[in-house]
Amino acid sequence: MNILYITKLTGNPWDGTTYCVPYQIHAQSKLDNVMWLNLSHVQKDEWNKESYFFKSNDSAEPQISQLPSPFNKPDLVVVQQFYCYPFSSIIRKLQGMKIPYIIQPHGEMNKSAQKQKRIKKIIGNLLWFNKMIKRSFAIEYLTDNELKNTAWPQKKSLVIPNGITLPDFFRQKRPLEGINATFIGRLRIYHKGLDVLLDGIFLVKDKLKEEKFKLNIYGHDKDGNKERIQKIVLEKQLQDIVSVNDGIYGEDKEHVLKKTDLFVLTSRFEGHPIALLEALSYGTPSLVTPGTNMDKMVSQFDAGWCTEFDATAISKVLLKIVKSKNEWANKSVNARNLASVYSWDAIAQKAHAEYEQLLKSKDS
Repeated sequence: MNILYITKLTGNPWDGTTYCVPYQIHAQSKLDNVMWLNLSHVQKDEWNKESYFFKSNDSAEPQISQLPSPFNKPDLVVVQQFYCYPFSSIIRKLQGMKIPYIIQPHGEMNKSAQKQKRIKKIIGNLLWFNKMIKRSFAIEYLTDNELKNTAWPQKKSLVIPNGITLPDFFRQKRPLEGINATFIGRLRIYHKGLDVLLDGIFLVKDKLKEEKFKLNIYGHDKDGNKERIQKIVLEKQLQDIVSVNDGIYGEDKEHVLKKTDLFVLTSRFEGHPIALLEALSYGTPSLVTPGTNMDKMVSQFDAGWCTEFDATAISKVLLKIVKSKNEWANKSVNARNLASVYSWDAIAQKAHAEYEQLLKSKDS
């Protein structure tokens, strides 16, 4: 198959797509003939070295007709992201040329995500994005739960998850004194459910102090959310339990994950969170909510603890966690085993089979 990937990656280190999309394309290149067109004109060294990365020297938006054959008329186009107006002109060209395209929204079509910047999205959907969806070949979701919670359930769909590269480092986690818990992600209070998480910690803060439970929050600040989180921590007198830190990347993140006993992600909604997959790959048991789209897998593999998205429920699970140190070693092995399910090569094989089936259905 000749597959063209269209993205608008900025290369920002706090954006999960900066990592998962290039890995996905690289894995797919082992099975299919691929080209990657990035409309933001960002060219990172590790992207440029790939023969399939289209390097444009023109400041204008590249056109499909400018691409080398066969990518000026590929078998399939995969559009990575949804709410991105620069896609509109190139999508219109694809529609005019009757080239099938699928959209991978990375959580942006979720009903909960539609509530953020709601008016802006309603207008955008009416003006363009509903048409983009209607004329697409299919929507590619990252998890069954993302599909279940989509605002466009009537559209043909497929489910292909994110992947992970397993680190060489693995050591069974066994907290001996206290629990070192970590959150890594964007500091978006509503999206990541940090408000409800802190409410849950507040309900049992005395017991958590007694058990030497510490939560280190790491993330890129967005719209002053870091200051708001710090204010909540002070108002609830959680500063002995919770610390709020700048984002960490690369070797700094690896160092933190190696020392982490418990990874915490209590999101209202997600696509398929890379930070959680990374934590699991280091053998880190995790506390998750249904909004992460990983609660069923964490439960199935016994790779951590699941909780409803509710402060009281979170507080009860936290009390259970601090009393479960004898379970940690097994859960740590299970976390690593869960991460191994998501190897990039396995994901590429699944995508290849799904795409072939889609194209056959188009021709039949």
